[in-house]
Amino acid sequence: MQLEEMTVVPEHERKPIPSDVQEILKEMEDLRAQFKEAKVQHEKKLEELAAERTAELAKINETHEVAMNELTRERDSGVVTFKALQESSALSDRERTEKIAELENQIEDLKKTHAELIEQHAIALEDLRKELESTWTARLETRISELEEVREEALAAAEAKLQKTGVSKEVEIKTLKDSFTEKMQALEHEQEDREVKLTSAHEQEIQDWKDQLTRATEDHRETMDQMQIQLKDVRTQLKKKDEALEETLQAKQEVESEFDQYRSEMKEQMDSFRTELEAIQKLLMDKEAEARELENKVQELTDDLENTSISSMLKNTKKYKVKEIHIYGSTVSGNLQIKRAQQSISDTLEQLEISYDFVDISSSEDSKRYMRRKNGGDTRLPQIFSGGEYRGTHEEFQYAVETHQILQFLGFDRVKPFVGPNAAPHSSTLAPNSTSSEFKGQQVRGAQHGEDAEQGAGQPNIVVNGVSSGPSGNAKDIATSMYLMSPGSTRFQSQRSLYAPGLNGTAGSTGSLASYASSTGSVRGRKSGFVQAASQVWNGALKEESGLGRHDLGFHTIQGGANNSVRGGVVGVLADDDELDELFEQGAVTEAELEAMLASGAL
Repeated sequence: MQLEEMTVVPEHERKPIPSDVQEILKEMEDLRAQFKEAKVQHEKKLEELAAERTAELAKINETHEVAMNELTRERDSGVVTFKALQESSALSDRERTEKIAELENQIEDLKKTHAELIEQHAIALEDLRKELESTWTARLETRISELEEVREEALAAAEAKLQKTGVSKEVEIKTLKDSFTEKMQALEHEQEDREVKLTSAHEQEIQDWKDQLTRATEDHRETMDQMQIQLKDVRTQLKKKDEALEETLQAKQEVESEFDQYRSEMKEQMDSFRTELEAIQKLLMDKEAEARELENKVQELTDDLENTSISSMLKNTKKYKVKEIHIYGSTVSGNLQIKRAQQSISDTLEQLEISYDFVDISSSEDSKRYMRRKNGGDTRLPQIFSGGEYRGTHEEFQYAVETHQILQFLGFDRVKPFVGPNAAPHSSTLAPNSTSSEFKGQQVRGAQHGEDAEQGAGQPNIVVNGVSSGPSGNAKDIATSMYLMSPGSTRFQSQRSLYAPGLNGTAGSTGSLASYASSTGSVRGRKSGFVQAASQVWNGALKEESGLGRHDLGFHTIQGGANNSVRGGVVGVLADDDELDELFEQGAVTEAELEAMLASGAL
């Protein structure tokens, strides 16, 4: 009351304050200042404590997040391991069992680790709460005790001074005490409110963490349940796959056993085939040796024929001049068909060793006009001329080669004419009821039909024994043709081998080849006789009259050997009708000889 009066009373009306009261007031101001300072420090310490607890909570939160991340990673690794285990169907039973056990151990470890982390977090939170409460209470009690001690000391000092100053000071001290008590109560209320707020906030955080841990535990439990279900499914699938694998292995063993049996059978068959193949190869080698021997004999015969007097028949004399072959074509033509035709004709004539000249009509108008005048205006290229006579185009030349009429096509054969693809052949064979005179008349007509259109070229038309006196080709062609028509030729021997051993139209066996090979030894002995006879025929045809042309070319029958199946015990040369007709027309075989062969059954 006195203080309020002092503040209300004007300054000039105020009474002077005693010195002891001034000291007490000063001490009271100091106490207020100390109380404010203590209050500020207490608030700072509370803030620091709250910051420390916040940091600790943050650390705990980080630790919990790390633990949750680790738990999540372990769970993911478990899932990956589970998937890898699920996909690894090729593993053995032992490895799958170990993987499953390892996965179960990892799941149990994760459960234990998760439970331990939850317990550790709960213990840490409880310890933190207790520590906060104890620290806050201890510090608050310490500060309150310090303030009470200071207050008691100040009150004691004030009471001592008031006792000295009198009763007036008691009211002031009481007022100060009441004021201090109110302030202390307000401070305590504020402290309680702040403690309640901090405690509620801390409890709320703890509850939140508990809820999060509970949810995480439930999620983890659900995940573990799903993983257990998946693990059961994987075990079921692995069991089914094991059963399928056992069935596959059993089937594989059965297939392998069948394959081994089949392989053994195939090996036996292959050994048998190999033995048969070796026998066949040996037989083929023997046949090749026989064929080479026959080829050598044929080559010897050909060489002998080339070196005989037959070549003298083809001398390029003025009387017996060989026809010249001319190929009319073009070297500048861009038509590939014409070029190929020209090349084909050239290659064929070169293979037959027939000389020819190529006439390029693109560089010579006279040759072009001559060609058109001779062939009736035909402009197709290439064209073949023989002795100045038009013989035909490439198509007719090719037909002559295919039908073996090249000598007739070129005009070398004066007896037998060329029969084209669209023309009827000229009949020059002997009818069954015709006489020898009729046959000779046909020979003369055939010779006249085959004459060259230009007879004034110094080429005589003489036919002796059905053989034209004009040379029909080079020496090698004539010798080859005459030899192929003879009994000693490989052509007749090949026909004979097809019907061995009986020569009666039945197919021969493989063993008959040996008897045939022994019979071919007589070919060498008949070679010189055939060459001599052929030389006499041609010399007689060139020098003597047509009535003297009966010569033996080896077509007479010879006595059979061990083979008695031939009719009459005679072995003859089996020639076809076309060959006999050709030989008969050329005079190599007479009518009497043909009748004798027919009578003896050789044909």
